[in-house]
Amino acid sequence: MFSLLHRTDRLGLVSNVVAFTLLALISNGVIFALGWSLSSDSSELQPAWAPPGWAVGVVWLVLLAALGAARWFIVVREGKRRASGASWVTGLAVFCCLYPFWTLAFDSRFMGLIGNVLTLFLAGRVMGKVRNIGSLGISMLEKMYSTDLQGF
Repeated sequence: MFSLLHRTDRLGLVSNVVAFTLLALISNGVIFALGWSLSSDSSELQPAWAPPGWAVGVVWLVLLAALGAARWFIVVREGKRRASGASWVTGLAVFCCLYPFWTLAFDSRFMGLIGNVLTLFLAGRVMGKVRNIGSLGISMLEKMYSTDLQGF
């Protein structure tokens, strides 16, 4: 199974996208099964522009599928033996799927802050690792990174 993720042909692309999409589906399934998509505090008001929980899940599906495609692209560009950038992208995807667990499971704004800082750090490391691989991917990561920093 894991050898499919290191293939440089179309099957490798499909395998990476499917694997990362399954990761998102499992993470979303746990979130919905535990009821974390629902607000536990009725006095907590959501902003009018806040999307519904299902929309956030769909966005994560698309983002993780794109990370799967990016991982495949790195494997193709770096080669099967030297795909350290692919490992960093995999780590970022897993870290992103764990994000709801430290923000919702611990019910602590401090843990949410720590999670945000760690995610930004990891995204920055991934950006540094894959900088020379492709200009489109790095420009998208830079845009995401700068947008996240504006929230602080």
